[in-house]
Amino acid sequence: MASTAALIELARPAQWIKNGFVLLPLFFAHALFDRAALSGALLATLAFCLAASAVYACNDTRDAARDRLHPDKQQRPVARGTITPRAALAFSALLSVAALAVAAMTNAGVVAVIATYLLLQLAYSQGLKRIAWLDVGIVASGFALRILAGGLAASVPLTPWILAMGFLLA
Repeated sequence: MASTAALIELARPAQWIKNGFVLLPLFFAHALFDRAALSGALLATLAFCLAASAVYACNDTRDAARDRLHPDKQQRPVARGTITPRAALAFSALLSVAALAVAAMTNAGVVAVIATYLLLQLAYSQGLKRIAWLDVGIVASGFALRILAGGLAASVPLTPWILAMGFLLA
C-alpha cells in the first residue's frame, strides 16, 4: 500500500497553481464577488486539480523507466519505487472519477470539459508529447480548457478573445 505522503507527492499539488486559469473568467466578467459564480468556479478549479493530478499519476507510470535516468525526475515516487505502477494507475483512476464527480456538481458543460481534458492528456501521455507541434498545442489547449470550464461553471460569458489569449499565453 502506498503511503499518503507518496500519493500526495505523486499528485504534485505545487503544480495546481496552473488551475488559477479557471478563475480568469470571473475576473474579466467582474463576477469575483458573485457568490454563485465564485462557488461554481471554485468547484471547477477543484475538478481541474484532481484531473491534473490524475494525469500526473498516469504519466509517471508511463515514463518511470525514462525518469529513473533523469537527475531530477528519478526522485518521483513511481520512478524511485515508492509507489508501484499499479497503485499509481489506480490512484489516477480514482482521481479521474473524483474530478468528474466534482465537475458534475457544477454543470454538464464542465463535465464535458474535464472529460475532454482527461482524454487529451491520456493521448498526450501515450505518445503525442513526442510530436513537437502537438506537444505545444496540447499543453496550451489545457489552459484554454481551464478558462472554458471557469466560464461555464460560473455562468459568465466568454469571448473568443479570452480563450485565444489564454491559449497563446500558455
